[in-house]
Amino acid sequence: KGPISQTELIDVRGSGAYSHVHELVSMGFVRKRRQSDGRSYWLQVTDKFYQYFQVESLPHPFNKTA
Repeated sequence: KGPISQTELIDVRGSGAYSHVHELVSMGFVRKRRQSDGRSYWLQVTDKFYQYFQVESLPHPFNKTA
């Protein structure tokens, strides 16, 4: 449930993720907060996300399963 920086997400998913983030924020599934350096944002899924998709927790985005 920990946040990920938008910069990290874009590095992994590509620039198309900007529009996905915007849509998820507008739907209330993701919360977006400006980082203290003011250059990027922290992204975090909301309780609404967990309830809607019926999940208890999410794996770390950079962990790979064997």
